[in-house]
Amino acid sequence: MKSLMIFFLMLFLISPVFAMSGVSPGSYEVHFEPGLEQDFSFEFFFDEGVSSSIYIEGDLAEYVDLNKNIIYGSEEIIATLALPDEIKTPGSNLIRIGARQDSVGGGVGLVADVRGIIRIEVPYPGKYVELKVDAKNANVEEDVNLFLEAYNRGDEEVNLFSQIQIFRDDNEGVLLDRIEFLEVRLLSGEKVNFTSLLDTTKYLSGDYVVTALGDYGGENLARDDDPFRLGEFYVGILNYTSSFEGGKIERFSIFVESFWNNDIEELYAEVNILGLEDAGFITPAVKLNAWEKGRLEGFLDTSEISGEDFQAEIILHYGGGETKEIVNLKISKKFDYKIPLIILFLILCLVLCRRYNIFERLKKLMNKIK
Repeated sequence: MKSLMIFFLMLFLISPVFAMSGVSPGSYEVHFEPGLEQDFSFEFFFDEGVSSSIYIEGDLAEYVDLNKNIIYGSEEIIATLALPDEIKTPGSNLIRIGARQDSVGGGVGLVADVRGIIRIEVPYPGKYVELKVDAKNANVEEDVNLFLEAYNRGDEEVNLFSQIQIFRDDNEGVLLDRIEFLEVRLLSGEKVNFTSLLDTTKYLSGDYVVTALGDYGGENLARDDDPFRLGEFYVGILNYTSSFEGGKIERFSIFVESFWNNDIEELYAEVNILGLEDAGFITPAVKLNAWEKGRLEGFLDTSEISGEDFQAEIILHYGGGETKEIVNLKISKKFDYKIPLIILFLILCLVLCRRYNIFERLKKLMNKIK
């Protein structure tokens, strides 16, 4: 009873840990311009009446001013950015606008600390383009959605010619397909998006890689890779329980994997022991998500199985599809601990008898009795 009271007391004390907190929007992105001035609004959310201190972090924090340094409950703050004429660190420069609770109502707990981000994208000197490609999984004979984003991160305008290449995900490197896009002109800090559909009617199921290449007149081609999979309506058997103890009801596990890009709503296994009628079981049905691995479980009565080795047929059933496999199983002999324990006991008795001359003492005792 005392322990229960302590538990509820601690639960009450730490309850402020679960207080509401957040910020909206989470981030802004700005392309660097010399002398740029801009205001950014962040709405911080906290429990009513709780005070929070506003702070600034980051390499460019010195270029931000706040309209307030403390808030009570949920409030909006304005961060005013005034950039210099030059920033010497190209790439993404992050400024964090944070709010940290000053108190949590006297309880014992963590203090909420949330942050919004202003991301300053400073261009690289010269020509520099980044690509980001994304290929969505699909099933065989379905179109694959391809997305390509090109971002001019340099401080010069460029003419970009880009393409997407398709390869099987193996070590052979054989080009299967190529999709080319029209040449575009990109200003510094500008982004452009391309989309396309890949016809997979001539493809087999399996793993593939899409490679995006961009020629923009730089020293190297811009490049990005992304793997994708083409599914087939098939569930494979990865592994299964193969050894059982005889004369018992034993758990039988079957490990499976879906190679389909959609959910399989109902999957179950039928297990039949070869050579024995009505020996086997059917597992409960489970749902398997796209490309997911899972486990089916049932119970096998081994009391009617004679011998050590036997075979079973595992049949997976799923939405009109079937996977069959004949597997080799084994009945393990139950180890009898009595015999080695008896032998160990006898050896111990013999050692003790010799250690304390028990046999000699018994012999002398018998002689005295005579």
